[in-house]
Amino acid sequence: MKIAVFGHDASDAMLTRRFAAFADLHHEVMGFTMRRGEDAPRPWHNRDLGRTHDAAFLHRLWAIFRGIQKTGAHDFLKEADLFWARNLDMLMVALVARARAKSDAPVIYECLDIHHRLLGKGLISQTLRRLERKLLKEVRGIVISSPAFEAEYFDKMHPDHPRALLLENKLPLRRLPPRPARKQSCDQHLTLGWVGILRCQRSLNILMEVAEAMRGGVKVKLHGKPALTAIPHFHDLVEETENLTYEGPYQSPDDLDDIYGRLDLIWAGDYYQAGGNSEWLLPNRLYEGGYFGVPALAPAGTQTAQWITAHGTGHVIEGEPETSLIPFLSTLIAKNELNALQQKVLSAPTSVFAEDHSALDDIIKGVLS
Repeated sequence: MKIAVFGHDASDAMLTRRFAAFADLHHEVMGFTMRRGEDAPRPWHNRDLGRTHDAAFLHRLWAIFRGIQKTGAHDFLKEADLFWARNLDMLMVALVARARAKSDAPVIYECLDIHHRLLGKGLISQTLRRLERKLLKEVRGIVISSPAFEAEYFDKMHPDHPRALLLENKLPLRRLPPRPARKQSCDQHLTLGWVGILRCQRSLNILMEVAEAMRGGVKVKLHGKPALTAIPHFHDLVEETENLTYEGPYQSPDDLDDIYGRLDLIWAGDYYQAGGNSEWLLPNRLYEGGYFGVPALAPAGTQTAQWITAHGTGHVIEGEPETSLIPFLSTLIAKNELNALQQKVLSAPTSVFAEDHSALDDIIKGVLS
């Protein structure tokens, strides 16, 4: 089967993982992707649609227009059995490209998150939702990574939306080492990690407070890529905070064993889009940490907290983390309860955290049936 994939950032690790999953399922895939940095070789056949910049809305609109022009009536588009578009802007590009190719192949809209511009009451938000509603009429299915995206957004904003298809951000099982039988504490300190796209100023502030207040018992390590548009002084703050270290970016899933092997707990809270996407998402670190036996900590009242409670893979922080997290960590250390919490995570079925692409395969077959 031939699948045309439209992505907003060619360097995004999850896009790379999606391409790998399609390849593992023996599909012929071609990417039509934008990028945030310089053009570079990709591990898939790719047509570059130009550069965009994080949080630059007006530039993004211009980039979409240029991207549409660059798709052309590519031969692959004429032959594609399925169009797969990640995010609303790329859905627009995909639908125009399909029309120009005179194709009637089905289109999947993969909603990676619910952007804050779609949630407001102003003219821009209303216009974007009207556009989305129109585009959804051309879509065969919406792929979501969290059930809250359907319940809290699509059901409310677009009640007649196409069927929603849940595809969690689980790890690719065939690319992972075996799960550890037991999780060993890293050293005499408890090590708390924040892993992934580091974009939440409030989370950084909370972890800085933990690092400062618990120097004798807790170390804090950050792994991933900081979003400097959201935390412009990230590197200065890290440099100024004792007992908190930034370990740099990493490759997923190749580096996950090493990263989580050196962590005892992970912070899974997010306030970047408080009142919306932050409450609804299920972050990658839930699955990564759980697979390697690292419990997750998340604030109450979120989809992440519900997921942790349902699977027994961590602890829900009640109240404001600024006042509740440090007492919880102190009690965990004093009562020596960390190992029991970690073993509970490791007792959860592997299928909670990793998969063999069967869910993706079912979605593709269901759309084409």
